Amino acid sequence: MSVAIPLYIGSDSSIEIDALKDPITAAFVNDATGTAELKNPAGDVVTNGGSITLSYIASSEGDYRGTLPDNAAINDGSSSGDGPDYWLEVLAESTGRTKFWRFKCRAKYRGAG
Repeated sequence: MSVAIPLYIGSDSSIEIDALKDPITAAFVNDATGTAELKNPAGDVVTNGGSITLSYIASSEGDYRGTLPDNAAINDGSSSGDGPDYWLEVLAESTGRTKFWRFKCRAKYRGAG
């Protein structure tokens, strides 16, 4: 299972969970409710970065996708692109099972190193 966490300033950013599995049966989970929110370094949800729904991708094996909108209040903090870190929190719940991830990510412009 992996989670993709691109974070692009001024662009929609795809948030994906790949191959979500039940930890006991190892079966792919295709009926989860997935959500995500992006938090600033202080731990506050950024404007337009909360309540992101991750929807199941039809006919996949435990894959989910959502979109952080282009107007989410993120920035690179400086002209060099070495700005603040954000926290992406992802939650998947299904039939009494919960998985939670928290990832540190840095905003950047598309095409920037």
